[in-house]
Amino acid sequence: MFTKSKEISNSQVLLKIEPPKKEMSNYLRIFVVLMFLVYSVAMFRTMPSFLRQPQDLCISVLAYGVLCSFIAFVFIRLKPRSLLLTEKGITDGLCLSVLWSELEFYNFASHPDIGPNKNRRTLRIISNKPPFYYLRFMLLPRDLYGRGLIFSDSEVTKAEEIFGAKGISKER
Repeated sequence: MFTKSKEISNSQVLLKIEPPKKEMSNYLRIFVVLMFLVYSVAMFRTMPSFLRQPQDLCISVLAYGVLCSFIAFVFIRLKPRSLLLTEKGITDGLCLSVLWSELEFYNFASHPDIGPNKNRRTLRIISNKPPFYYLRFMLLPRDLYGRGLIFSDSEVTKAEEIFGAKGISKER
């Protein structure tokens, strides 16, 4: 997926939707790093006692791996990423990479019950073609909305022009 994302993001950008500048606070960053260091020190200090019991060592290594994965997920998830509509497809650089030929329909979903602004719209794409099926994109509008990737009226108009030029019809 990363090679496809790289290929898409290296082509000419037609529309770029910027997320709000949501950065991880320094206190949260320091707290996560300190907790990781405390757990690492505690694990490595007790390592000699685990060497006598291999089954306990496996459990500790697994717990350490889970902790490392969780911390990586937190840091990656909180990094703001733009949504790019390019000549080759749509990408956000990490979670979404889809070529124009893989899409069939698009629409803009609005979430009227969330937030003070009732007219917020985000992208919803649907495809029955492999490898992206409808279930793959069911949670996409919620993810884009949660990351603050909201389309303004002018961006919706520009995106509709792009989708029309690429031959992707609007879902009715």
